[in-house]
Amino acid sequence: MPKPRTSKPKLPKAGRSRRRYASRLPIEARTEQLLDSALRLVAESGFGAVSMHAVARHTGVTRPVAYDCFAGRTDLLAALVSREEARMRAVFTDAAVADRSGAADQRGLPAETLRTFLTAVRDAPDTWRLLYVPLEAVPEESRERLTAARAELLSLLRTQFTRYAAANHFPADLDVDVAVHLLRAIVEMAGARVLLDPDRYPPDRMATALTAFLDAFRPARTTPSDPS
Repeated sequence: MPKPRTSKPKLPKAGRSRRRYASRLPIEARTEQLLDSALRLVAESGFGAVSMHAVARHTGVTRPVAYDCFAGRTDLLAALVSREEARMRAVFTDAAVADRSGAADQRGLPAETLRTFLTAVRDAPDTWRLLYVPLEAVPEESRERLTAARAELLSLLRTQFTRYAAANHFPADLDVDVAVHLLRAIVEMAGARVLLDPDRYPPDRMATALTAFLDAFRPARTTPSDPS
């Protein structure tokens, strides 16, 4: 009689390993992971690099896991820009109360505002790179939020500079609108330097340079003459 066949256990082929699956996480934690991956992809290669497949692969999960958190790419990018805009707004709110110098003439106010902003740029560079992305490269459904964030930065600079100019008796005919746009260019340049080379251009260095720059334009103080 022929011997009954016995099935042999299948062994994994040489050079292959079992596919690793991401451990289960609460959906809130997984959502944050996916958003972090999307942000990294945008920082590295722009919004065009973001797809559900690319984000899932970067996170180390399968696409079904990604779709459990987001309906699709549009939903994911909208959530990403919303999260990062909220982070920017928190920094702007902090910078708006940067009147910590204690000086009567608020000489240190612009520098403290800049230092607050640049410290945030240094600590979360991927978030702040979004300020430098050309708006035409941003998905249409997310442009409004980034536009609002940029407008808020300009509004903050206008408020702080107006207070600074008034406290330091700048000429009444000063063109504040032009001055604010010049200041915005300085702030954006400083942010770019911190993003590109934070060791060479730390926030303190840039803040000190801004104080020296503005001091050159402060009206000279007159001292009262000695009545004797």
